[in-house]
Amino acid sequence: MSPTVTDVPSVKLANIASFEERVYTPFRSASTSERTTYWEQKSATATPQEKLTLWKQETVGLFQAQVNTELKERLSSLSRINGVHFDVFDQNEVEKLYARYFSGQKTESQVKQFVKDVLDSHTNNGVIDEQKLQQNRAAITWLSHIFGDQAADMITHLIQAEIESGDPTKKQTLVSQANVGNRVNILNTDEQRILTYISSEKVTPVEVPPPVAAQPQTHSTAPEASPPFPPEPSYADRQVDFTKATAESLRRCGIDVDAMTVSYLGEGANHKVYLCKQEGQPDQVLKIGKEKSVTTMTNNHVEEDANYALAKEFFPGFTLETRTLSDPTSDFYCILQDAVKGKPLTNKSAHEHPHIVQQMQDIVRMNNKLYQERKISLDFVGMPGFLSWFNRQKLKLLQRRSEFEVSNILIDELGNLKIVDYEFFDQSTQADAKTKFQGFWGLLVNRMAVRHYFNLDITKEYRMP
Repeated sequence: MSPTVTDVPSVKLANIASFEERVYTPFRSASTSERTTYWEQKSATATPQEKLTLWKQETVGLFQAQVNTELKERLSSLSRINGVHFDVFDQNEVEKLYARYFSGQKTESQVKQFVKDVLDSHTNNGVIDEQKLQQNRAAITWLSHIFGDQAADMITHLIQAEIESGDPTKKQTLVSQANVGNRVNILNTDEQRILTYISSEKVTPVEVPPPVAAQPQTHSTAPEASPPFPPEPSYADRQVDFTKATAESLRRCGIDVDAMTVSYLGEGANHKVYLCKQEGQPDQVLKIGKEKSVTTMTNNHVEEDANYALAKEFFPGFTLETRTLSDPTSDFYCILQDAVKGKPLTNKSAHEHPHIVQQMQDIVRMNNKLYQERKISLDFVGMPGFLSWFNRQKLKLLQRRSEFEVSNILIDELGNLKIVDYEFFDQSTQADAKTKFQGFWGLLVNRMAVRHYFNLDITKEYRMP
């Protein structure tokens, strides 16, 4: 369980233990150590009982907040298994939550119990309902932060791993993939990050006196309950009705605007952006090309399609399902894209979460390859990001500690980076003079901003130290 071990033998199907036999000690220890460190830093002078009381107060407050209503509703299946009623969460429920997952031997976190509860709550007749689990995944991830911020990421992967290893067909595929090209010893950035967390030096929990009879065992490792991101904001006050001409063009593009609730999100250099909600369907983002683009980077649906194809080729894993639709009777076109519930990438969020830094490094390396091969670079910053950069120059606040927004990249609810706009600066010999001129200045701003705030160069070869 270490990223430095690179001589793991080939995986054999018979060597994969059942869930009941699987040893979760490294995962439990990593979570316990993370929570111990957190509480020692946050409340160094408080007693174990005071820390536990504070955790319970903060947890109840989070669950009773109106903004978390939808998340609590998504946990109803889990309530049926673990007996914690998240919809009416109060002092009694927080006692049950703590007793189930943190009052075991030496108050170590019961990660395996939590994973089992999640799987059991989504199993019918011995089969895991993966679609339902996916629908509830954001809420489960939110709740799993009681085990620690990094532990929540680890638990997300553990749940997926248990799903695959519990299905004979998926388990066989998993074994085959692990053995192809010695894949079991070639770790990607995500795997390296999680294994580093699991195998890092552990903080030993401080021993405490026995608890008072009939009271839950107390310990300095009481976890913090904090959601990964604020819940989705309400856009009810920004609902829009399209003009008749725009609505008709959208219908000719195949979009049923009458069945959607549409809210205005903002605009960039080339598009106006809307959030579309439709009953029974995942949320989508609708982008409509502006009549007068600020740049000449993208002018029509053909170029949009080409940009998306380029992004999928050079930035695998970081793109979103995107469709460009056009009105056959005019030049009107629009873009439909999976909506991301999360927040923009900023230098502050990256510095607070090492796994985000590593993903940003991966994207920069991919961009290096694109630029070296074709002299084309992704627009990282975007129009809001450019204005953010410009205002800081004007206000003389160009400091690494000031927050800077990379508006074309978002962080989703699971902490994964997603590129949401596919604009490129073209410096190739095939580009015309005007495109190269605008691309030169856009690329210059991008390089300056990303280098200053993230210490990465988007056009030069970058390797992990």
